[in-house]
Amino acid sequence: MVTIYEIKKLVLHEQFEITVHARERMAERGISTEDLIRLIINGEIIENYPDDFPYPSALILGYILDAPYHVVAAKGRNLVKIVTVYRADEEIWLNHRTRK
Repeated sequence: MVTIYEIKKLVLHEQFEITVHARERMAERGISTEDLIRLIINGEIIENYPDDFPYPSALILGYILDAPYHVVAAKGRNLVKIVTVYRADEEIWLNHRTRK
């Protein structure tokens, strides 16, 4: 299982990669790399996906200007891959942590 501490440590040491898909979503939503880093550092894991391939991943809840965002991050041996970033949809999420 991926822990938030492992992800934060790698992100703080700049050992992360943002996928093309995530960069595109960030650009669409006006999210900078600095916003993403703050979101992860202040975020919490709300779901774990231990069977994801090629690396186990987790769904992180964090905030940008008080707006809830989700980040899917996969953790390899010495690298975090940011898979996607999106605004938490109130149609799908209760209190942004639990699926309806």
